[in-house]
Amino acid sequence: MTIAIASLLDLNQAPESKQVWDLMLERCNQLGMLPVPIPHFSWQVAGDYTLDQLLPAIESLALTWKEFSVQTSGLGLFSGETPVLYLPVIKTRELLEKHEELWELCSGFAKDLSLHYSPENWMPHITIIQQRFSLDNVYCVIKDLYQKDLGMEFKVQKVEIIYQNEKEEGIKAEYFLQKG
Repeated sequence: MTIAIASLLDLNQAPESKQVWDLMLERCNQLGMLPVPIPHFSWQVAGDYTLDQLLPAIESLALTWKEFSVQTSGLGLFSGETPVLYLPVIKTRELLEKHEELWELCSGFAKDLSLHYSPENWMPHITIIQQRFSLDNVYCVIKDLYQKDLGMEFKVQKVEIIYQNEKEEGIKAEYFLQKG
């Protein structure tokens, strides 16, 4: 099992972003790849958390954060054994400060914490494809997207605890941020 502290992004906020996302989903499905159905970026990922401590901490944190926006720019590719095609999220001072605050608050509740998400390593991103990945198929997706403006803006309104195992994925909890 993998559990993440993440922010799911509402595609209905910007019709142009939804059109681009729908194009990516359609192309991936045609090619037999499994795109991520709901765009999100992860703040922290672990094999497990002590949820009875994590959930109240995230709830308290959400009460101190106001809604804010993130922007994407271009396409990215994490190479390796499990490659990932993604939209990079532009790092702003506000985003980095929020990430550091969350990291310090929640790390003590994690088991098998992924250090890829530590403040010094974190590359905020919105995953497009990570399963059934093939270079030929990814080339086809990139070919459809490389001339599109992938500079999208999303309002971050919640922090969620999401999970994924071999059989299912879902949301364990969600906490709304304060209206801006």
